[in-house]
Amino acid sequence: MLFLISTVAGRKFVFKSIPDTSIFSSKKTASGRLLNLWVIIIGKSRTSRKTTVIKHVQELLNQTIVGQKALPKSFTPEALIKEMSRATERTPNGLETHCYWIKDEIAGFFKQLKRKESYMTEADDILSSVYDGTTTSRGTITRGMEIVKNPYLTCLLASTDYLPALFDELQLRLGFLNRFIFVIGKRKQRKEIRTEDLSIEEESRNEEIKKFLQAIANKTTVTTLEMSDEAKQIYNNFEKQIDDKIDQEDLGVKEGYYGQLPNLVIRLSCLYRMSQLSAQEVGNPNLATLIVEKQDVERAITYVGKVWEWFKAVIGIMNLVETKKLPKVEQAKPAILELLDDGKEHHWRSIVKFVDELVEVKQANVYVALGRLEQEGKIEKTRPGHYKIKAPAANTQDK
Repeated sequence: MLFLISTVAGRKFVFKSIPDTSIFSSKKTASGRLLNLWVIIIGKSRTSRKTTVIKHVQELLNQTIVGQKALPKSFTPEALIKEMSRATERTPNGLETHCYWIKDEIAGFFKQLKRKESYMTEADDILSSVYDGTTTSRGTITRGMEIVKNPYLTCLLASTDYLPALFDELQLRLGFLNRFIFVIGKRKQRKEIRTEDLSIEEESRNEEIKKFLQAIANKTTVTTLEMSDEAKQIYNNFEKQIDDKIDQEDLGVKEGYYGQLPNLVIRLSCLYRMSQLSAQEVGNPNLATLIVEKQDVERAITYVGKVWEWFKAVIGIMNLVETKKLPKVEQAKPAILELLDDGKEHHWRSIVKFVDELVEVKQANVYVALGRLEQEGKIEKTRPGHYKIKAPAANTQDK
């Protein structure tokens, strides 16, 4: 639901923020932070129901958004600029390029990105600029200058749990992959085949959702979202926790993604608040400001905790691909650290079992790996046969 709201809203709902500018800059007025979401669903073909989810989302968008705003499932960098420049239209905020990209198997895209000298080399740079809402242009010989004015793009992509093996570490360090929410899809229980029609209650709920989304799509004014004082306090505390962890710990390749979590909390908080509106409230032309409340931020922070766990699972798959090239003891070390990353104490038997499931190494190799990690100061033995991650030394500063 949040992805649907994010996609339909475009720049009609923005979060009020003060730009980070120099005191000498002339730009001192508040600007609107965009609420676009990029999502990749990762899961097994049958059990995660990725295709079913994407089909339902596509159907709702087809019934809600008027005009050709869907990008082709596959494109070259040149075609991406061409298609988005054609989608530029006049909106309440002026000229805007409002598009969405939905694709139920994205592995081929990332395969091309990973290849050296591929025709897709520029695609991640262009998409990163578009995500940030930055006007982008390209000169062509036959069509002249093509301009993507004030872009607003949402993405809903999917693939199997093999996908992270195609990710490149450089895409993390440069920020492209940090823009995505990775949802690890797992089905809790099997649903039996359904032959009966939707119930009256289900039909009513579907119609209610359609009317709500259509009200957003038909909106002709801009609404600014702001946080209440209580919401600001909760958000500021969360952002401080993020900053403190980045300062005190070496998160390695995960640091960039971790640093993006506060921005994601803002977007989700706003979307949670918007989801509580009725179609009539959305259509009110006097709805100039909407206040994000404490519970919206708390809900967003809870969800972002799941997002972080999903991202660590993605990194685990990426590391697994690399570690299979290493000696067995070296393969075991990152797997041990992944388990102990929860900060809890673990018995050596549970460590051996976890590592064996990931990298299939012998028990003796796990013992050696534990010893080496202890020598390196990364883990500590809390009592005979029990280990946990070693807490980082507290930073001390001269006062």
